[in-house]
Amino acid sequence: LWGYHAPHDKAVVFEFSPSRSGAILHDFFPERWAGVVQTDGAQMYPSVFKHRPNIVHIECMAHLRRYVLDAIKSDEHQALPLFKDITELYRIERQAKDRGLTHEQRGYLRHAKAKPVLKRLQTKFRVLERTAPASGNLRDAVTYANNRWPHLARYAKVGFGQVNIDNNRIEGTFRPTKIGLRNYLFIGHPAAGWRSAVVYSVVATCKLLGVNPENYIAWVLPKLAAATNKTATGLLPHDYARLEHIDGAVTAEAAIDATSIKDCEPSPSS
Repeated sequence: LWGYHAPHDKAVVFEFSPSRSGAILHDFFPERWAGVVQTDGAQMYPSVFKHRPNIVHIECMAHLRRYVLDAIKSDEHQALPLFKDITELYRIERQAKDRGLTHEQRGYLRHAKAKPVLKRLQTKFRVLERTAPASGNLRDAVTYANNRWPHLARYAKVGFGQVNIDNNRIEGTFRPTKIGLRNYLFIGHPAAGWRSAVVYSVVATCKLLGVNPENYIAWVLPKLAAATNKTATGLLPHDYARLEHIDGAVTAEAAIDATSIKDCEPSPSS
């Protein structure tokens, strides 16, 4: 399963592929699509996006953090200063969140505070390129960082305040799929893989929207059955979430009005 997450639109889309080939990315992103794509460090991404000049490729700081943490766990103490700097980068992110900064403001905060930390961190990785052991977790962390540094540090440039420091949110949506992988191992048949992708897409998007997936499915299936290609609109989880919000507001208003009734008689909803 390949997962795509639009964090500001609160939407998740899964697609099934029988291989890990990056060809599926060419189909997902239209040729003229322009925007920012944040990924992990898998090798297929640079080779795909280098042919798409309108796509800005950014990588995930959390993946680098895991490499550094693995080095610390294996008692490679040279990794400790690296971990300290990465922790400082995340502290800046928390500061932006606590202040309720806009995307533009967060971009300027990163430029002022995160950029010096990133430069210091890059210098340390370059030094370790010469001094770190030839093998081990620290060497893996150094190689990972130095090979990807422009993509890792790009999130902190002014104008990219809408981009998160990592892609942990999409990682989180994959957890149910991994549990399923351990439980039933096989999809059944490659031609049926898309069904799982659709179900995971619906459930994950509902969770992002704060919508009960079961309620949404019960609402949408009868409408889909009665719809045609021309009338099958307004049926996304986002549409249901808006309707649910409106219904909730009406219910709340009715409850308030009911309290003004003489002798405070209970409303029918009570």
